[in-house]
Amino acid sequence: MEIKCKRNIFLFSLSILCTFVFDCGVAVTPRFTAKIPPKTETEVFRLNLLYGEVEKLYGVNVGLYNHAADLIGAQIGLLNTVHDPIGVQIGAINGVIAVHDIQTGLKIGLFNFGFILESNNPVDYLPKYRKISASVGLVNMMSGKLKLGLFNMGNDINLGIVNLHSDSKWTISIGAVNIGDEGNLQIGIVNYCPNNTIPVMIIANYCSKRSQPKPKINWETQPNAATESKKQAESTTDKGKSFKN
Repeated sequence: MEIKCKRNIFLFSLSILCTFVFDCGVAVTPRFTAKIPPKTETEVFRLNLLYGEVEKLYGVNVGLYNHAADLIGAQIGLLNTVHDPIGVQIGAINGVIAVHDIQTGLKIGLFNFGFILESNNPVDYLPKYRKISASVGLVNMMSGKLKLGLFNMGNDINLGIVNLHSDSKWTISIGAVNIGDEGNLQIGIVNYCPNNTIPVMIIANYCSKRSQPKPKINWETQPNAATESKKQAESTTDKGKSFKN
């Protein structure tokens, strides 16, 4: 009883502090939100049972599916998504689903993404000072400057079993299997640079040439080998008949 009373006093004090100092609210609901003051778009703590969405979160977001437009703090849940993160995401799936200005923080989970899942649009175009982040998980895709996991895809520093580098940015990949493009320094058991003179190296490799896309063959305009052979046979037959005549 005493512990419950202290918890209620703490939550009430936090609500008063938010109201008069930060002009923000506290929400403890799945979809219907009780806020103080009621029209605020800023929260310091949100606990949702299923799905929770907040415009500005300067604190902690806990639940199954957490989404925030602006985050300074932490998200803890099964699925965490955010637009502009400065903080920590801990969950099974963590992702930046749209980027406006900032991607700074740490992702810890099974699958970490740094792009819009629906469009596969990476956020590597962001200025360097706006993209200082790291990811730790089984799969890390375009998710921060440092990626530590079983499978990593992206630039800067990749530490994992399989690392895939598909851009011309200078990148270090350390793992069992490294596949890269121009500017990729690889250290591992199998290191593959498709356009190098010696594409596969053991222990270390450096991709000095950019991979060029293979030229497309227009099969509609290419002569068919069987047709050409038939034409040559008919031409030979015609010449033989002319000679006999």
